[in-house]
Amino acid sequence: MNSEPRTIEQIEIHLKYEGPDVENGTMDLQDVIPVLQGFSGAFSRLSGSRKRKVPYRIELSGIRNGSADIVLEIRQWLIDSSDTIVPLAGLTTIGMYVAFPIVKRIIEVIRIKAHVGTDEPNVKILAEKSIVVSDSTNVNISVSPEAYDVYKNGTIDEDLEQITRPLQEGRIDSAEFEVQGENQESFRQRITSDDRPHFEIREVKTTTEETELVATLNSLTKSTNNGFLYLHGEKGKKRVTYHYKGDDHSKLYSIFGIHSGCVKIRCKAKLDEHLNVLSVDIYDIERLQMDMFDET
Repeated sequence: MNSEPRTIEQIEIHLKYEGPDVENGTMDLQDVIPVLQGFSGAFSRLSGSRKRKVPYRIELSGIRNGSADIVLEIRQWLIDSSDTIVPLAGLTTIGMYVAFPIVKRIIEVIRIKAHVGTDEPNVKILAEKSIVVSDSTNVNISVSPEAYDVYKNGTIDEDLEQITRPLQEGRIDSAEFEVQGENQESFRQRITSDDRPHFEIREVKTTTEETELVATLNSLTKSTNNGFLYLHGEKGKKRVTYHYKGDDHSKLYSIFGIHSGCVKIRCKAKLDEHLNVLSVDIYDIERLQMDMFDET
């Protein structure tokens, strides 16, 4: 008969962002959501399977002036039954910490990408548990073979793109990622907005000519005129990012402030290799009647 689950590991992760937009210790929800999705996705991928349930609790707190500190707490549980003692990401849950090395691996991959940028790195196997990675100026860093494999295979590239997405010069200038284990062990990496291009997904993309689409505005950040919207199409609604590039910004602000229904946008859409819309640049916008585009 199974007993109550017990905690075998508890760690704390800090994703701290700094810059003018987070000076009061808070962070725009539009920036926070991709960060949480990115970290959760990376942890799930490296823990072996998205279907495997690894209980953890996420807490958000702006605890220091001059930064927004997103605190994540991960607790690894074990039920006293031989059926539940299984390998996790190449490790075993008996007598060995699991969550700490997974999160450390995520931060190591961030370190590699920030170090080498878009250049092809030079790699040297220094020892069984260490790999030396050199950038184009022959500056070296040492990482684990497991982290280098994750980097080389692009396993969590999409997730890291989300985690680093808030970085933008003049808004959020830098970020520091740190994991702290139960035995006081810690591992951290700091990056800046200058490193952000190294984390962008370079997929095959194309851009449409200017066209008119029907959408519903979902969010707006006035400092950048960016946000999210829902595109209406044959397959229902699709949530994408937008950047308003029209001359009259007040037109966007007034529509977003008083109109919650559909809008018609004149835009250019960026597409991936499967012709799925990734984002849109809006050049003009006007409101439409809601009853023209109901859910049916």
